[in-house]
Amino acid sequence: MSASGHRTPGTGHPPVRADFAAWLRSREPAPPPDLAAKLAECLAAAPDELLRGASRAEAAGRLGLARLRTAVARRDVSAGAAMDLLAADALVTYAFEAAAEEGADLTALVRRLLAEVGT
Repeated sequence: MSASGHRTPGTGHPPVRADFAAWLRSREPAPPPDLAAKLAECLAAAPDELLRGASRAEAAGRLGLARLRTAVARRDVSAGAAMDLLAADALVTYAFEAAAEEGADLTALVRRLLAEVGT
């Protein structure tokens, strides 16, 4: 949703989703194709509430924690579980990259993410 509370026309998604997707695609070096596809899948599957009002750093961190919860819930050692863990790792790493680009307080971001890990 925009600051005025409107959704991006025709998408049903807040603008932060499109902005974050474009930011992910701009990363250099690009992730391997399978990981890039999983990251796009994670973003597409995320509920709007997860991304609402989030900076890129917050969005990446929240998505990473959500994917980590998915991986833990799987309770298996399949290739799918491994890809979930790789995606979680990549998203949390991107959270710190985005925070650095945004000039955000990295310590505060770490504290917020760690607080969410316990929930």
